[in-house]
Order: sequence, then structure tokens, then C-alpha cells
Amino acid sequence: METGVARKKIDIDEYREQLAYRQGKGEQVRYFFQNKARSSGGTKRVVFAEGEEQKIIRAAQQVHDEGIGTPILVGRTNVIEAQIKALGYDYKPEIVDPFNFKRLDEYAKAYHELRQRKGLSLAEARKKVSNPNILGALMVKMGDADTCVSGLTYNYPEVIRPALEIHHTAPVLHARLVCIS
Repeated sequence: METGVARKKIDIDEYREQLAYRQGKGEQVRYFFQNKARSSGGTKRVVFAEGEEQKIIRAAQQVHDEGIGTPILVGRTNVIEAQIKALGYDYKPEIVDPFNFKRLDEYAKAYHELRQRKGLSLAEARKKVSNPNILGALMVKMGDADTCVSGLTYNYPEVIRPALEIHHTAPVLHARLVCIS
């Protein structure tokens, strides 16, 4: 179009949307989430529960580069930094190490308050908060993140169960919890 070779001028964004709708429901959902995230102006904080995985680090880099949001990677700091170095990235995302988390007691107490009627003790809550899926969902619940993405290496029940235990089934939150199984 820029050089004049194309006979028709088209709206590229509209064309992308049409392609997404031709590729099926999964692509339609992905396209919807991407556009919704981009429209926020990059102010959303996105927790990636499987932050040690190279695919997740690449996705976090893309979220940052495209201005979709601010990524937060959950995992061991040394492992994530080694993966970032191996990928050749110079971007330093926020990393939350579930085993050296400064607010562990605060999160454990909040999780205990949510689950104590289901037989969860405070000591068990401290142990369970180190689970990246529980930690990510709690970060959303406590306002430290806007959404949590998980499901690359976990099975669907391992991702959705903590999310439902923490957030229940409030209709407003359905768009904020993403499982990629």
C-alpha cells in the first residue's frame, strides 16, 4: 500500500480482526484479550505463575514490548535471571520468589482467613502460599496484580482450583483469571 503496488487500501487492524475470526474460537478469545489489554494503556500488572519457563519469559517480554502491561514472573530469582540471560534479553522484569517472598506472612494470613472454615491451618497456609498458582491468585485478590496467567506446565484443575478457592465465582473476576491449558 505504501509503495502503490497494492490495488486496494485496507484497514490493517480490521483485517487482523477478520483473520482472527476465521481461525476459530481460540483465536477470537486471544484477540479479544489482547485488544482489551492494549486498551488499558499498559497499566495492568500481569502475574505469570510459571515464570521459570522460557516460553513464559518470552511471553512476558512480549507483554512488556507491546505495552500490554507490566509482567511479574513468579519463580526462583536465580533460575529466571539465568533463563533471561540465555534468551539474550536485557529487560529486567519484576520477579517474585515464592520461597523468599517478603510478604509471605501477610499472604498466608489472608489465605488462612479465606480457607480456615475448610480446615486449613495457618501453618498449612504458609506452605501452600509458595505454590505459584495460589500465590498468583492471591496477588490478584490482594490488589498487587490485575491478572494471573498460568497453565503451561500445570493441568487445568491445578490452575483453576486455587483460583476458585480464592476468588470464588464472582462474575466480575472471570475475565481476570486466565488458564492456558
